[in-house]
Amino acid sequence: MVKLVIELDPDRLDNPDLDLRYVIPDLLRQHSGGNIQDDGYDYESRVGQETLLVVFLTATDATSAIQTIRTVFQSQPVLGNHLSTSVILYMDQDGVRYPVSLT
Repeated sequence: MVKLVIELDPDRLDNPDLDLRYVIPDLLRQHSGGNIQDDGYDYESRVGQETLLVVFLTATDATSAIQTIRTVFQSQPVLGNHLSTSVILYMDQDGVRYPVSLT
């Protein structure tokens, strides 16, 4: 099982709608055929930034999950947001986050 983290900065979103915390996991689950699953969300504070919304996901196949996320985020706006250019995707390994390119 792979853990993925999507970090959403409200300053980078056209429409910083809190419903993204539910819509993103549902959309990715549907497009991945169930490979990607919702694992909750949280808020994180960073010095000098607004509070970030963080969406946690799990996947059985990391390569397929990352490709699905790229495809979905590049092909359609989600609640008025072009997520391929406004979020950061990480793979979480033992609590250490490694950035994953969405391009």
